Amino acid sequence: MLTTEFSYSYLKDYFSQIFIIDSNSSNTNRNIIIYTRGNVGSFRNFGITETFQVPVAKWWNLVAAAILNHKIIKGVVWAPFEARITQLNVSLNNQFQFKKGWGFEISGYYQTKSQIDLQEWLKPQGELNLGVSKQIMKKKGSLRLSVRDVTFFQNYSGYSTFQNAYEPFRVTWDSRVVRLSFNWRFGKAMKTVTRSEGGATDEINRAGTGN
Repeated sequence: MLTTEFSYSYLKDYFSQIFIIDSNSSNTNRNIIIYTRGNVGSFRNFGITETFQVPVAKWWNLVAAAILNHKIIKGVVWAPFEARITQLNVSLNNQFQFKKGWGFEISGYYQTKSQIDLQEWLKPQGELNLGVSKQIMKKKGSLRLSVRDVTFFQNYSGYSTFQNAYEPFRVTWDSRVVRLSFNWRFGKAMKTVTRSEGGATDEINRAGTGN
């Protein structure tokens, strides 16, 4: 199944982080920069979202999504400032079910160069996740081993634009995580109860058949 969505948004008095040079008279070398946040202007976004879901095979289910955004950010910092960017986010989730209770999962996403704030850009980033599971104890329990961000690509970096220069930055953390989990379902499964419509329905049926 393929689903397509179109979107448009407009924000007035867009709230963004900004970098400005300290105008204090003591800053004679103009080398002190103030980091703050404020309403700087407007934000427009034109978006297209494609979602695709299909059982590729009896043992393989695929879900994919692609989001394309075109952003226009305008504001006044030290002078009128405008940023335009087209960015794409693609995500995939593959679920595999094999015999003897084995399961496997491959998922992840990729984000092209992107922008949120007026003076800050982010370089491409993404994530690759893997998981394997096994049903045990006559399907009452399951073991699952998963690894998040196998390629260590989720950490992001970019650069900020100042009045007379720009600053590259990089933010890193322990995004690669390994998890081992155990689930156990205990108790009896609840049976579906068929509700009787009562004697009124019986009388109607009896009248209709003449009995």
